[in-house]
Amino acid sequence: MDILSASFGDDKIALYLNDGSNNFTEQTISTNANGATSVFAADVDGDGDVDVLSASLFRIQNSKF
Repeated sequence: MDILSASFGDDKIALYLNDGSNNFTEQTISTNANGATSVFAADVDGDGDVDVLSASLFRIQNSKF
């Protein structure tokens, strides 16, 4: 299982990929989330790819990656 995270303290949205042996590799998606509070993965545009959505406390609008 992979892990998607939102970090309020350092404004980071990151994906941690599991290699199947409980070792994780970080892939930073964004470092300017400005008070990241939540993150969600879904195919919101219907193209078959998983999209990453984030919400932040100090941003006027939410972000899609």
